[in-house]
Amino acid sequence: MPSIDPVSWANKWSTAMSNAGAAYKAGIQATRVNPMQSAIAQLDKAKRNYNAAIDSGKTAAGLSRVSMATWQGNAMGKGANRLTDGAIAAKPKVLAFAQLAAPIVSALSDEVRQMPNNNKSDAMAIMSVVYDRMKQLAAQRASSGG
Repeated sequence: MPSIDPVSWANKWSTAMSNAGAAYKAGIQATRVNPMQSAIAQLDKAKRNYNAAIDSGKTAAGLSRVSMATWQGNAMGKGANRLTDGAIAAKPKVLAFAQLAAPIVSALSDEVRQMPNNNKSDAMAIMSVVYDRMKQLAAQRASSGG
């Protein structure tokens, strides 16, 4: 039995993954079951498994395998390079949220500007109004599917 060369293994994997785009897209198009609904149906299992990984120390061990320098390098290299594409792709979602939120935030701003702001009690009242309006925004967003 031939020995496994780690460099060859990694090179083969990298080459295969670099050329996998078409097969990846075909697999997505061939999917007939909504993966989000499947995930929702498995939330209890996911919670159990996630909690078990935390309780066993597996999560902490995995996080400990990445140094801060590695995280910074990856975030500044791979992560930073993906910001533009991500922002372009997310723009329709941001627009939909802004269309829902802008009138609420604008009205909130007008409302807060008219409130007294002379002491801690006034500040607490302002914070309470802001909290209530943001909860309303969250409820509207949830009911609109956003």
